[in-house]
Amino acid sequence: MFLSFSLSTLSITRLLIQCGADVNQICDRQRNRPLHLIAKYSNIAKASPIIELLFASGAHLDTNNLMNRLPQDLARTPDVRKLLCRSQKLSLKCRCAQIIASSKFYY
Repeated sequence: MFLSFSLSTLSITRLLIQCGADVNQICDRQRNRPLHLIAKYSNIAKASPIIELLFASGAHLDTNNLMNRLPQDLARTPDVRKLLCRSQKLSLKCRCAQIIASSKFYY
């Protein structure tokens, strides 16, 4: 998945997903996932369709990287941040997981 974001090409991303690429796969040593990587892209016209494709393919907005940052925390532009925040509503399960993780509750 990482290569497609380096090239920033929607068609390559779509092809990778059709071939079974995991849209929640960890891509680098910082434990960034595809949404973290595309959030750093500043061209909203190119980022928007890729973000929507990732969400449609099951990408999770609530995954933290190694620095405990969410994709919207890494957004370089307000437009990308807004798109990430409004594109996916978190399920109750995801919200509970976030609270447990942020409170460092050990179980």
